[in-house]
Amino acid sequence: MARLQWAADKPSRAAKQYLEAVCRFLGTDPGAIARIQKAGGVEDMHAQAVRIAASIPRKFAKSEDVDQALDALGEAASAQLACADGESISIQAQLGAAVYLLCHALALEKQRLDEAFQTALKLIASFHALGIRYLADGCAVLILDHHMSQPEAQMHIASAAISSLDNSDLVRSQALLRSYNHSFEEPWSRFLATVVDKTIDADVDWMSSRAMDEWSDVRLNSPQDSQRVCELIQAALLKHVEPYIWYTPAPFCSK
Repeated sequence: MARLQWAADKPSRAAKQYLEAVCRFLGTDPGAIARIQKAGGVEDMHAQAVRIAASIPRKFAKSEDVDQALDALGEAASAQLACADGESISIQAQLGAAVYLLCHALALEKQRLDEAFQTALKLIASFHALGIRYLADGCAVLILDHHMSQPEAQMHIASAAISSLDNSDLVRSQALLRSYNHSFEEPWSRFLATVVDKTIDADVDWMSSRAMDEWSDVRLNSPQDSQRVCELIQAALLKHVEPYIWYTPAPFCSK
């Protein structure tokens, strides 16, 4: 049994040793990763990662050195997540997320926005693969804060808001849409925020009688580049709004 346990531990030990080597290469200590890991939610973890990325020695000034640093961090994160074995709360899963966030922060520090965006997408995909949807949705904040110039940004924001709505995490969905609408308001995002607000208020009258008519107007007046987002919202409405339309309470009958 001990021999089997040692064999099972070898991948995680190798991943740990590789991560330690990457930290030495970057000129920081492995404790930096632990500080990111223990910071809390995605926003707090990323804020910690930004501080650590800013403290990494300036020797990574040449383009090829930055490439090597980002590649090494990406490989270290992937190695940790590969050892997570489908366990969303495992130490390896948490470390993998922390390393990806440091990779994202370092890419931002070095003005490598495309690499940073791809790292954020890898982190989101990893959270989904591990079944941690609430953290995947939380990563939408990274998109909102740093990557709204990307063509797929709208889709990621809408997807995260709808996913949170599906999971009954109405506060997260509401907060994300309010933040988006503060700077990037679109007809679809304004309507989706209304759906979330009306869900919180349990406004059956609006859901059953006015929601779909308002949505028809929104979709008709949405620009062409928002049509994929509108298709995503249309599918969500089938789940969250149409049941109110088809449900009619039985009339009160007196004898």
